[in-house]
Formats: sequence, C-alpha cells, structure tokens
Amino acid sequence: MGLVERKAEEKQMRRGRIVAAAMALFTEGGYAATSMDMIATQAGFSKRTVYGYFESKEDILAAVVLEALRMMNRMTERNLTAAGDGLSRAWACGRAFIDFQQQHPRLYALLRDARTLFSPQSGGRGPSPLVRDALLAENERNFNMLADAIDRGRQDGSMRSDLEPRGAALLVQCMGIGIVQVASELVSLRRELFPQGQEAFLDEALRFIGSALAPSCAAKGGRS
Repeated sequence: MGLVERKAEEKQMRRGRIVAAAMALFTEGGYAATSMDMIATQAGFSKRTVYGYFESKEDILAAVVLEALRMMNRMTERNLTAAGDGLSRAWACGRAFIDFQQQHPRLYALLRDARTLFSPQSGGRGPSPLVRDALLAENERNFNMLADAIDRGRQDGSMRSDLEPRGAALLVQCMGIGIVQVASELVSLRRELFPQGQEAFLDEALRFIGSALAPSCAAKGGRS
C-alpha cells in the first residue's frame, strides 16, 4: 500500500470513529443533548480534528443516518440470501425492517426523527448534496429490494399477478412503518389480544400483509 492509499485509509478510519462515537451519543442521550465537544471526547480526537471532517453536528447526524440505513440494508441482504420465491423474499425484507427496529430501537427512533431534525423549522439546513445523494441511494436500494421481491412473486406465482411492484412496495413500506411506530403503545393497551407481546404482534402483522399479497387474496376479491 502506497503513502496516498495509506493516508486515505487513515482518514476513512478517523471519520468512521467520529461517526461511531456520535451514533453512540445520539442514541444514548439524544441528538439535542450531544455537543461537538462530547463527540470529540468520545472519538478520542480534538474538536478541531472533528471539524476537519464535518462542518457541523448536523453533518455528523447525516453521516449517522446514512450508516444506519446501510446497516438495515445489510440485514435485508443477509435475509434475502436464504429466501426463495418472491413472497419469501418480501417476508425477508419485512423481517429485516422489524429486526432492525427491535435490535436498535434508539437508532431507529433517530432515523424516524431525522427528517424533522433536518427541517428548517427545527433550525436545520439538511445534509450536504453529496450525503443527500448517498441517503437517497440507500433508500432506493432498500425500496428496490422489496419491489424486486414483489415482481418476482408475480412471476413465480407466489403473489398476486395484478400487483404493480413499485406501487405495492410503497404500500407495504407505509403499512410496515405505521405498524412499527404504534405497536409498542397499542399492544400494551390491548395486551389481552397479544399476551405474547410486541414480537408476536409484529409477526402476525407480517403474515397479515403477506396474505394481502398472496394469490388467494385476488381470487377471493374477484368472487365478491
């Protein structure tokens, strides 16, 4: 490895340490309560060094959100390696989303709240164009994995043939996000319906969405 490559690798490692430190602080104490001084201390650098990599705390937040999206996409890709037909692959996508929320609840909350934190109403200016493009690319990557699963399901017969893959993927994503966001509150209020708890509820929600995608659902609809 030459000098230029070594310096580039060291720079990437330092940047990664700053992002990891910020992720830990943002998820433990909250974004608003975290200062640049705290991030620098957690990462083991001076604040000047941190500013050498990021112009502001908001830029660091954008980098944390990007890494969180990449984590979720890696979980989805791992699930897909063991999936077969289209319906199984769509289930794998949904399972990865739920697993990410359950394994990293505070990081998921940060993802959920990032749009508000970036908004002008909150005093934010949003991520830089370069990071914004990377965020959009990761979101599109996640969306395409689900849309491709639905398209495969239409072709292999495991899903309804009348589904439009990208439109159906958007509906599934919206339902999944809504279910996850209200699950903890509503399941605790209706504990008698799901005494096994939130995880059992989310598994049933996945099955419910899957049944709407299955061929039998279209057949029943045609007879009504």
